[in-house]
Amino acid sequence: SIGAYEKTSTQLLSATIAILPYVLIVENIGTITKMEPIAIIMLVLVGILHTGVAYVLYFGSFSGVKAQTVALFSYIDPIVAIILSAVILKEAMGVIEIIGAVLVLGATLVSEIEFKKKKA
Repeated sequence: SIGAYEKTSTQLLSATIAILPYVLIVENIGTITKMEPIAIIMLVLVGILHTGVAYVLYFGSFSGVKAQTVALFSYIDPIVAIILSAVILKEAMGVIEIIGAVLVLGATLVSEIEFKKKKA
C-alpha cells in the first residue's frame, strides 16, 4: 500500500514532468541561461523545499481527516494567507478583500452548521 506522502509526492513529480516540456518550449530559455548560477540554485531550492516539500506535507496530512474538514481547511487557507500578509507584511487589505473573506467564512460556517444538522 502506498502511503499518503509517497502518493502526494508522486503526483507532484508527475505534474512537474508533464508541464516541463511546455515551460521549455513556451518560455524564453535564454532567460534561464543568462541567470547567475546562485540564482538558479536558489530557484531550485525554493521550488523543491518551499513549494514541493510544503505541498507534500500539507496534502499528505489530510489522509486521516474527514472530507468535510479537508474542505473547510481548503476554504480557510487562502483567507489566512491574506490576513497574514496584511498583518505581517503590511500589505493593503481593502474592502473587497474583507467582504470576500467574510463571505467565504460565512459560507463555510453555514455549510458546517447544515452538515451537523443533517448528521443529527
